Amino acid sequence: MQSADEYRQLIVAYQNGAPIRLGDVATVEQGAENSWLGAWANKQQAIVMNVQRQPGANIIETADSIRAMLPQLIESLPKSVSVKVLSDRTTNIRASVTDTQFELMLAIALVVMIIYLFLRNVPATIIPAVAVPLSLVGTFAVMVFLDFSINNLTLMALTIATGFVVDDAIVVIENISRYIEKGEKPLAAALKGGGRDRLYHYLPHFLADCGADPAAVYGRYRRAAVPGVCRHPGGGDPDLRRGVADADPDDVRPHAERGVPAQAKPFLARLRADVRAHHRRLRPRAGEGAEPPWATLGVAPGYAGAQRDAVDFHPERLLPDSGHGIIQGTLQAPQTVSFANMAQRQQQVSEIIMKDPAVESLTAYVGVDGTNPSLNSARSADQPQTALMTATIASTR
Repeated sequence: MQSADEYRQLIVAYQNGAPIRLGDVATVEQGAENSWLGAWANKQQAIVMNVQRQPGANIIETADSIRAMLPQLIESLPKSVSVKVLSDRTTNIRASVTDTQFELMLAIALVVMIIYLFLRNVPATIIPAVAVPLSLVGTFAVMVFLDFSINNLTLMALTIATGFVVDDAIVVIENISRYIEKGEKPLAAALKGGGRDRLYHYLPHFLADCGADPAAVYGRYRRAAVPGVCRHPGGGDPDLRRGVADADPDDVRPHAERGVPAQAKPFLARLRADVRAHHRRLRPRAGEGAEPPWATLGVAPGYAGAQRDAVDFHPERLLPDSGHGIIQGTLQAPQTVSFANMAQRQQQVSEIIMKDPAVESLTAYVGVDGTNPSLNSARSADQPQTALMTATIASTR
């Protein structure tokens, strides 16, 4: 039954063989299911529908499917009904995906540019251009195996991990190239430049991952931590320390001076002198950190344990502050206020909020539960308007 007339004809009893219909004993009218419930969209009375994805579903695909169905839904509704999307929480996720793609491409481009400018060697330049994307592909394989989707947590981890991979690629290739220029054979230079002891090279780096990303080991924010730990484990602090300890500041590569304008040579000479001065100060300390390797290994477990305590004490510190462009507030009135008066007060607050240029849309509810607060949810405009939103909040107090 879809109308009041159909309910009026509903037979509820029989008396002396005659049917008694609902319309004979009651007044049947078309109306709302709950007359003490109100909702507004941008100060207009509306029916607000909140669509949420099921656990495990892809939120971007869900939002795209809803938008694809909107034209069909609009055609099936009366012309007097207007359908509008008030808020889309996937906007920041799409922006994160786009930004991450740009950051990944920029990181690879910077690695290629830096290595080519310093080494002037095409084969050495091609290696990181292939190795860095492959290391991320390996991370994607682990994410697929663990059923991780692309979201803000995994994107943040991939962005951070890319920085580590880029650093490792530059350090290791520079180290290997330096040994080759000193007369080492390529294989020996690769083994020596990449770390003479496999245990020394990889285990401290993994323990550093456990210290930097303890959530992957102790279960908190695993979706943000696992992609960061699953990156390529080569490189890291041991290579930096060993590079400083073994480097020769007077070793000037001939190709480094190739094509340098005469005007820039005095600047390079001063820069080289500063590098020599810093090297003389850093070399003793770097040598102590690189030899013996077990001294460094002994510090890593304690560092990881200290990071675990920090995460347990402040678990929310692992996540950066992020604005979704949505702010929610509650309007509280005395318990004796009527529904009509509460709706009127809500409209007054909506007038103030919608005057702010930083507010793009506003949804408000009255009578959601047994108490009398009204829930307000406002979405800010695309441009940053934090100060204006703060002024709006102050004006409604």
